[in-house]
Amino acid sequence: MNVELPREPAHSPFGGSVAARVLRCPASVGLVEKVPPHLRKVSAYADRGAALHAAITCLLAEDTHALVESLAGKTFGSYTITSDDIETALRPAYAHVEVLLDDASGAEYYLERRVIFPTIADTFGTCDLLIRIGRKIYVIDFKFGAGVRVLALSPDGDEDVLNSQLMFYAAAARHSLPEFFAGVDEIALTILQPMSIELDAEMVSSVAVTHAELDAFIAAYHSACEEALSDAPRLESGSWCRFCPARPICPAHTKPLLDLAAFTAPAPWGAAHAAPATPPPAKEAYLRLLAEGLNLVDAVKDIGVTLRDQAKRALQDGDDVPGYALSAGRAER
Repeated sequence: MNVELPREPAHSPFGGSVAARVLRCPASVGLVEKVPPHLRKVSAYADRGAALHAAITCLLAEDTHALVESLAGKTFGSYTITSDDIETALRPAYAHVEVLLDDASGAEYYLERRVIFPTIADTFGTCDLLIRIGRKIYVIDFKFGAGVRVLALSPDGDEDVLNSQLMFYAAAARHSLPEFFAGVDEIALTILQPMSIELDAEMVSSVAVTHAELDAFIAAYHSACEEALSDAPRLESGSWCRFCPARPICPAHTKPLLDLAAFTAPAPWGAAHAAPATPPPAKEAYLRLLAEGLNLVDAVKDIGVTLRDQAKRALQDGDDVPGYALSAGRAER
């Protein structure tokens, strides 16, 4: 067994957790750099996720069932593990991994291993768990959030897209641990997510990738990172923005919010025809206006949540947010 316990975190602007966003929106790298580092954590849910990651690391390092119960009430960082966390997250995740580690043919593994990504300077990440059984390696990432389900392979229009974070870890691990990967002909990208908003979702999402696919990812990611450092990187909004701390200052998100010109009044809809067979163009225009307005409201809500989370974190750290103070756990005017 090889164990590398978590160290003091270091900043890697192109690390695995942001790989999907960098690939789709290289401009996000420069925008995030403008956000003070201590304000980049998106919410209190990140504290829970970090705590459960630390807890599962303890379980796997000790490799014993007996430790599971003793974690209830233990605090990691600012979050205290609950009995519910143990039953709904830690126990099922540990049980799945235990089966792999107890494989009769023998398993070698690295836990919380820092790995270096090839071709891009100062780019690294930490693999939650790497397991080798025979000629197969599992690159495992724990997802302890209870929100949107994360898949190893996700549908995107007419094609399926491999999880960029896991591709990053697999490519970086292969580069950093050549002996561990020697003779391997199957690499399984695996996400363990015990809970999500999809109540009937499977805990395990896994897909096999080839060495050629890892090579292609390295080239694509290198190109995206080069673009991110260029004078005019691509800016594109999408699902990858979900956890981006730069949303409050991102032009793609802020531009529509106060653009009142988007609410162009449609032509009057006369009542000359009591029950038209098809809606008149004026009515269709107004319904489109409603949809656009609702989209803007949703965008305002998303940015409002991020602004309040960052203001709260700043105030908790002793920073001065002019005109605001902590009240009942919130940043209030």
